[in-house]
Amino acid sequence: MSTLVSAVVPRDRAIAAADIQAQARELGADLSFPEGFDVIGGLGWVPCVLNGQPAGFERSCDDAETPGWQLVHLESRASYASHAACAFVAGSLALLTGGQVRDEDGQTFSGPALTHWLATVELPEAAPDPATLRIEVSVVGPRGQGFLQLKLGRIPPGAHLMRNLVQSIDTDRVPAALRAPNSRFVLVIRDASEIVAVEPCAPRRAQGA
Repeated sequence: MSTLVSAVVPRDRAIAAADIQAQARELGADLSFPEGFDVIGGLGWVPCVLNGQPAGFERSCDDAETPGWQLVHLESRASYASHAACAFVAGSLALLTGGQVRDEDGQTFSGPALTHWLATVELPEAAPDPATLRIEVSVVGPRGQGFLQLKLGRIPPGAHLMRNLVQSIDTDRVPAALRAPNSRFVLVIRDASEIVAVEPCAPRRAQGA
């Protein structure tokens, strides 16, 4: 299975890889290229990483129908992450240059229609870090001076030895809005020994939803 997506861009417009990565981030995609990668110049295989998943595509160029413009073809033959990378690289190129994207069916997208098209491309999920665990907790109340007493939710398998680590936390590490009793948040624990972040919980669905 292969996917071919083309970006219609100005021929003489220089575009930095960093600009494509920044544009992709605005679209919700975490994209990275090899150091020194020239997006438009050159041909051949381009490795990249999309949302933590290895990806890549073949790159080639042709003259566009409009003088002064060119088609940058991005073709993937491997993973779904590669297919999605083609879409977001081509889309970022087009949005940065005022160009268009042409999909494998020959349909063209630009401006808001292009943004809408990219929103239909499902991004691959980042591979979980095996050294990182997330444990949901709720606040019981103050514990001593400068600490919060926590009540643990479900503890992931094999993580019971971290119970003492997550039963209380320095108050300053918790956002003010999450310090009240019964507030819920997620502790991110690295290497079973260090709390590295506090994240808000996903909202609970209303009953009957």
